[in-house]
Amino acid sequence: MAATEQIGVDLVPLARISAIVDRGEQEVFLRRILSDEEMAWCAGHREPQLAAAACLATKEAVIKLLGGRPSGFHWSDVALADVPPDGGPAALGPLRDALEGVGVSSVEVHRCCLRRTAVSTGADEVWSMWGRLDGDVIAVTTWS
Repeated sequence: MAATEQIGVDLVPLARISAIVDRGEQEVFLRRILSDEEMAWCAGHREPQLAAAACLATKEAVIKLLGGRPSGFHWSDVALADVPPDGGPAALGPLRDALEGVGVSSVEVHRCCLRRTAVSTGADEVWSMWGRLDGDVIAVTTWS
């Protein structure tokens, strides 16, 4: 299956993350949604709220890629992993072009770790591509 034949997409308004921070619920929210590695990545990111929104959007997009939440699903079952120096599989090129074509900026590619066999796709790897779309973060996931 080519990477662009099946995708999951999600959009997270940055205002949603800002509202959580404003209510003082950031730590509880992030601990529930993010892995320790993602927490560290967000804390070190030039825009921590943007990074947190990217993690949430990616996790939601993976759920959509899978066709819904598997039984027993937990947020830690899906985690953003390393950013490949080569930009990921060549099949992601058209997907990146499509995102940039609709005005998505600052596109980043990540490999996703699926931590439970219940979340297994049968594919070799799951990839996430995310970026900014005005005041939102959009994430697209696919497998290769």
